[in-house]
Amino acid sequence: MDADEHGFLLKPGALPSAALLTSDENDKRVRSFDLARGVGALGMVAVHVLLLYGSRAANVSLYGAAIRFLGGPLAAPVFLFLMGASLPFSRHGSPRAVLRRAAALLLLAYALNFLRGTLPAFLGLQFGVIGPRDLMSHTPADLFWVVDVLHCAALSLVLIAAVRFLLPWPWAWLLLAAAVAVGSPLLWGRMSGSPVLDRGLELLWGTGDMVQFPLLPWLSYPLTGLAFGTWLVTSADRDGLFRRAAGVGLALLLTGGWLILIRPAVHFGDYFRSGPGAVMAFTGLVLVWLAVCQWLVNHVWPNALFRLFYRWSERITPFFVVHWILLGWGIGLFGHTRLSVLALLLLSITVLVLTDRLVWLWERGTAG
Repeated sequence: MDADEHGFLLKPGALPSAALLTSDENDKRVRSFDLARGVGALGMVAVHVLLLYGSRAANVSLYGAAIRFLGGPLAAPVFLFLMGASLPFSRHGSPRAVLRRAAALLLLAYALNFLRGTLPAFLGLQFGVIGPRDLMSHTPADLFWVVDVLHCAALSLVLIAAVRFLLPWPWAWLLLAAAVAVGSPLLWGRMSGSPVLDRGLELLWGTGDMVQFPLLPWLSYPLTGLAFGTWLVTSADRDGLFRRAAGVGLALLLTGGWLILIRPAVHFGDYFRSGPGAVMAFTGLVLVWLAVCQWLVNHVWPNALFRLFYRWSERITPFFVVHWILLGWGIGLFGHTRLSVLALLLLSITVLVLTDRLVWLWERGTAG
């Protein structure tokens, strides 16, 4: 089973998608995309284990800082950038197909909220396995409305497909991405006062710890990725394009970093609602990282570690879902924010292995 043409939604029993392929003629995947996404999956699991189970001492340790970097700028920004970059490679990019996949992603997002949060929290409280401290003052019903990266991916997918059709110029998409980064802080937290309408507005620009991936500013990454993928799919010198992108990325990273240093409150904000400087820096880091991955794929002999990352990338959606269900139910065993660095490391390895094997079993079951 392989990742779908947009790198997020996995269809049971689907044939290998063309979205991450370099072309229909040579039928090869863009392995630098797969490597970057696979490393991001590793960081994603490690950082979620850290944030859910790590003690305060573990979070402020050198290990905590390294994991926050691996599971922060090198995870969600990479995933969303590559979702946009994969769209030009797709043979199934019709508006109807995109809408179906986006709707399925959104349904999956809320199903995951129920399976990883609402259900285990409700049962845990009923049987006394967990207490209010473990829910951080939230109720099981609150956990159903968490806005996570799958919600953002679903909305982003619809919007970048529409932008690609209505505004067919890659440089225009970059300008739009910049406008999203600069304008997003002006909209954060603006609500109507209507509980029903505000549920939709939370997806767009909500604030608070229950809204982790609002569409703004995160839409900036798939828009930028869409431009990169459009140039890549038609490039006669793809290695050269990656190198030039790395140069641009380094300039963005340094400029964004400088903006953060001079006005951190404005240009950094926080990870989930990043200011313009942070979006610029993270975008630059993604471009540099993709160029590094392209070099590694070209110059490092194929090996078991790369094949593992490729497998996680090709199955990123079930990987994401399964690891979160394991972590959601695991609070009953390990409690919340209590584990040391060594315990976190062992638990991260355990979750990675279990997730990998459960996804493999799920794949075999659906294939049969």
